[in-house]
Amino acid sequence: MDLSKLPKMSNTQAARAAADPQPPADAAPGAPPPLPPAAPANAPLPVYGDAGVAFIGAGAQAWFSAIIGLVFILLGWQFAKFLFATLSGQAYVTNVTWTTPGREGQPVHYFDLQGFQALSDSAMFVFGVALLLEAALFTILNRRLAAKALLLKVALAFTVLATAYNLYAAARMIGVGFTPVFSLVVVAVGGYMAMSQWRLLQDLGRRSS
Repeated sequence: MDLSKLPKMSNTQAARAAADPQPPADAAPGAPPPLPPAAPANAPLPVYGDAGVAFIGAGAQAWFSAIIGLVFILLGWQFAKFLFATLSGQAYVTNVTWTTPGREGQPVHYFDLQGFQALSDSAMFVFGVALLLEAALFTILNRRLAAKALLLKVALAFTVLATAYNLYAAARMIGVGFTPVFSLVVVAVGGYMAMSQWRLLQDLGRRSS
């Protein structure tokens, strides 16, 4: 007999078996399928975003926000030194003196430096702080903490403040012919951060109600 002329067996039965698995051997006929194992009582609740997808990248987001936040704080570190000196009641020395007639030799105030240095430094610094707050938020996002909603509100408020301040700084610099690249990037990124944090706050409120 020529076996090559016989119809070949298909994988239909295997596909049916995969789609409709048989109950265990010790299960009674007609018994419902076994339920999945229950999650431990202390398991963290998943954080849901758009389309009900569990947020599982909180750790990576925390590291990313923290690193970028530190970079922005270093970019505006001169403002941090000015802020620390002012809060401690000391005069911040810029090591720059006036050369204009009538003011020769007098120290130049930090906010009088050319190139909007103080405005640019402060804009970078406040956005770096906003990123560090977001990093702190992501570290507790999947934990059962009562202060989670409060930290989320604080992070959202500071993100909106930092974004608005960078928008103001960008408008001031553009008005005199400067191109504030960093502030324009911050406005775009900060707007996205604020919308994401607002959606998280709404989702947290729905799950807690």
